[in-house]
Order: sequence, then structure tokens, then C-alpha cells
Amino acid sequence: MSKNKTTNNESNNNWLAAIGVVIAVLFWWLIKSNVKKDHKIKSLQKERDHMKDELLQISMIIDESIDLTNEVKVRLNRLLSQEQELGDKVKSELAQAFVLVQLRLMSKALLSMAKIIEESLKSVFSRDQEFKRKYKQPKFVWLLEHAKETGLLDKSEYHYANGIRELRNEEAHSIIESKDSSWEVTSLLVAMNIIVKLEAKKPKGLAAMLLPPFPSKRKINHESKNV
Repeated sequence: MSKNKTTNNESNNNWLAAIGVVIAVLFWWLIKSNVKKDHKIKSLQKERDHMKDELLQISMIIDESIDLTNEVKVRLNRLLSQEQELGDKVKSELAQAFVLVQLRLMSKALLSMAKIIEESLKSVFSRDQEFKRKYKQPKFVWLLEHAKETGLLDKSEYHYANGIRELRNEEAHSIIESKDSSWEVTSLLVAMNIIVKLEAKKPKGLAAMLLPPFPSKRKINHESKNV
């Protein structure tokens, strides 16, 4: 009888131990699960905060871009309506650029600006014997280089004008890469300043009518891959 009682007690103790182990395992699992949940919650909160910051930055960039784009529109419109010194051809091309800006086609608008700047530089340097002696042909890259060397364009103006020229070359070769929108807008603003500056330097009246043409199809004595 005593032996059976002892056996029963041992059996009960074993069951209690087993139950204790199960409870301990469950308790450990719950703790571990809660820890994982806490980590996951913290991770999600961190991701949410990060996304919130990114969205805020994107919103600020969009607002800034809209403001800059509006500034371009205002400046172009003012240029077309108030600038009396602009030639009819330049005004016509600026009007086309204005339409492109309205459509938010900034790269296309820059290509229009490139054409205006190039033609204006040709006019300005049409009587420049130093330019003709050095370069022979009025390629855009050399026109800009000479404008920088003579101080007609400052360092910043040359930088943006040359960037616009490179953009045009990429477009011509169908390998154009998307440019940063702030760069495009800034380039448009700088280009407008350059156009006004060059317009003031162009020969006027009879002098403009008697401009000697640049020589064409001559051997170039200045090597460059860019045009």
C-alpha cells in the first residue's frame, strides 16, 4: 500500500514537472513572441517616421519646384511683354519656350534657349577677328569658350550655358538623360539673363545688316568632339 502511494506520488510529481516544463516553455515563447512584436512595432514605427520624413522632403521639393517653375513663367512673360530691346526672332523663340514651360517640358524649353544663345553669340562675334582667327567656324562650344575668355559670360553663366549645350548634344544623339528639375529651372533663369545680355551686345541698324558671314566648310584648326 505504501509502495503504491509512493509510486503515485512520483507519478504526480512527474506530471507536475512536465506541466511545469510546458508552462515554462509557453511562458518563454510568449516572452520571446512579445519581444519580437515589440521589435517589429518599433521597426514599423521607425519605417513610418522615415517615410513621413521622406514624404515631407518630397512635398517641400515639389513646392519649391512649383515656385521655381512659376518664377520662370513670370520672368519669361515679363521678358516678352516688357523687354523692348529683343528682336522679333528672339521674341518668337522665347514665346515657344514659354509654351513649353507651361507644359512643364523644361528640357525642350532649354533646347529653345540653346538655339537663341547660339545664334546671339554668332551675331555678337560676327566682327570678332580674334574669334575667326582662332576657331574659323562658329561652333556653339567655341562660341561659349570665347564668350568666357573675353568676359562676356561670367563663370556661372558659362557653366549653365555649357550644360544646356551638352543637353542639346545628348538630345541630338538620342541618349538624353533626365536632369535634376532644379538644375533645369535654374538653367532657364540663367539662360534668360544671358539672352538679354547678348541682345544688348548685338550690332544694331545698318551694322547688323552688313554683318560679314562666318566662313563655312573650312578646315577647323581647333579640335573638339563637341559642337
